[in-house]
Amino acid sequence: MANQELALHRAPVEALIKLSKKDPRRQEIERLAHSATQAATVAVVESQRHTEAPRDLRQETFDLLANLIDPSAEEREAFERKGAIFLPVEAKSLQQVYDENSTYFGYLNESGTLRSYIPPQAFEVAVFPNKLRIARSNNSSQFKQLRLTEEFSQKEIEPEFPGAKAIMLPATGTAQIDIAYQKRNEGKVLIPDFWARCLDATSGSRVAYVGRPRPDNRLRVVGWDADRGGARVWALSAVVFVRK
Repeated sequence: MANQELALHRAPVEALIKLSKKDPRRQEIERLAHSATQAATVAVVESQRHTEAPRDLRQETFDLLANLIDPSAEEREAFERKGAIFLPVEAKSLQQVYDENSTYFGYLNESGTLRSYIPPQAFEVAVFPNKLRIARSNNSSQFKQLRLTEEFSQKEIEPEFPGAKAIMLPATGTAQIDIAYQKRNEGKVLIPDFWARCLDATSGSRVAYVGRPRPDNRLRVVGWDADRGGARVWALSAVVFVRK
């Protein structure tokens, strides 16, 4: 298809070369040449896009967790001025988090893969408690939510903070920051009445999400089809700091 578009582009250009600058037909040929050039460019870009291997944003995010660092004092101060708080994620499996904090949980999915995953390192997460949910990320598949998280990071976080990046967390990370927030704020929950989609698979095509339907409920970790969205299943804005 791209080769066909390029051939169409060459026809008016060749005709243009044969005409003198005073020829009244030249203006129309120039217009056709411009249009053909635009069409050819679009065709080439589309052709390249369709031949590129699709990205695995989920695996890319898992891999990124091994390349995180603590924020600098300047980054921390700048985020805090904007209303962010910093919460810790330890290198602990969800099962260990549950064993140490069982009174905070209302339900934990039985998936062994989900319960056993351990982040490759401890790290800190910056969150904005009043702006947790990424806009228009509900009613979306996990893949779309990952893409929206990346776009949010590129537009809202990285231009001002090149070393920072908004990501989707694994379930153990999301559970840990909610519990840490409760311990710091006399039981007030971080995720009050919605669900945060997470990286982890639970079983088959299902992936984890963490949250609660009401603020007075305990934390729940459940599974949901990765390709399905929900009105109350959102991408959470969790900012980490990446080694350059």
